[in-house]
Amino acid sequence: MSFARLSMELVAKRAGVGKPTVYRRWPSKAALVADAVARFAPTPHFDPEGDAAESARRGLVSFACAMVESGIAHVLYSLLGEAMSDADLAETLRARYFRPRQQVIEAALRRCVAAGALPPDLDLSSAISLLLGPLLHGWIVRGTRLDERQMTELVTLVWAALANAAEVADAVATDISGGQSSL
Repeated sequence: MSFARLSMELVAKRAGVGKPTVYRRWPSKAALVADAVARFAPTPHFDPEGDAAESARRGLVSFACAMVESGIAHVLYSLLGEAMSDADLAETLRARYFRPRQQVIEAALRRCVAAGALPPDLDLSSAISLLLGPLLHGWIVRGTRLDERQMTELVTLVWAALANAAEVADAVATDISGGQSSL
């Protein structure tokens, strides 16, 4: 069932309770759906011991694969389409699903920065977009789910670019300016 067709009345009926009972727990349909997604969707986990970079890479691949395997990615992508025209749903998904997971991933990346595995001036939000964007691209644009091998390859490639971001940016700037770096 799509988000648009879901109603609090239907939820109450299926649960065998009245609508006021449902509304006491969830003030809106968006809150109910976001809580369900947050409850059942995988959360990234990173090993706090050992090599920070390896833990981050393994954790990102594991998280992406768990999203695909759980089936929740399909639900989440459907909700993202609905969120484009429903500001309440969009903000509720950000608050209850995306931000908590982004904070966990940012903490793992900050550990990598502290360990010298990533540059100190790296924009962590952009890094997360680059690392997890292929999952969305594979699903929506290519129509395929990425497997563990593909996710590992993509995370490894993006990680290499992030780890060498300053050198890559300097090389691009040098090439663009005709031999003299503008950075």
